[in-house]
Amino acid sequence: MENINTPQKYFEQSLEAFFHPLLSTPLPNDRLYSKGHMWIKNDSASTATIGIDHVGAYFLQPVVSVVLPHTPSRVEQNSPCAWLVLREGTIALRSAVSGIGIESNTQLLDRPYFLLDDPYASGWILRIADTSKSGNDLLSSDDFTPLFHKEMAGIREKFDAAFHKLQPVVGPTLYDGGELVKSIYEILGQKKYFEIMSRLFSKA
Repeated sequence: MENINTPQKYFEQSLEAFFHPLLSTPLPNDRLYSKGHMWIKNDSASTATIGIDHVGAYFLQPVVSVVLPHTPSRVEQNSPCAWLVLREGTIALRSAVSGIGIESNTQLLDRPYFLLDDPYASGWILRIADTSKSGNDLLSSDDFTPLFHKEMAGIREKFDAAFHKLQPVVGPTLYDGGELVKSIYEILGQKKYFEIMSRLFSKA
């Protein structure tokens, strides 16, 4: 009789549990998206707000702190507009547009979890004036959804490949035989998880 609790079976179940919330949560259709997992929403004819989409936010937990740009300052499309400090390293978030940063969400300095828990509202990052959507590479929610689903399939394959390199060291329990390992983050380890996840934000 096949043992359904083998390390491989357990990991497959963990992958399914990890990716299901991402793939089942729709992107808001009132804004545009960049391939680097940033969104832009027009506030008026001359100003817009940018932030990170829920896909990027999901991979970043927990964030230790957020570094915001000084305002006013020039912001260039596909250049860093904010930095997220994690335990394993720093992630640069790239602006979806060019323009003049006129206001940063300073609440994130004391409450970085806003960016992860509510990325489309209280977790906004920067307001920009005189925006220029240069490059014409921003996507609607309908256009971006199949792209990020394909991207998630690739990330899942990378997680699976990393897991196979760890076997037979890793199993469904901690190395000391104690509690169950409950997350992909724990199974793969901080360094490998960060290495794979950080590639999401390197796309221009």
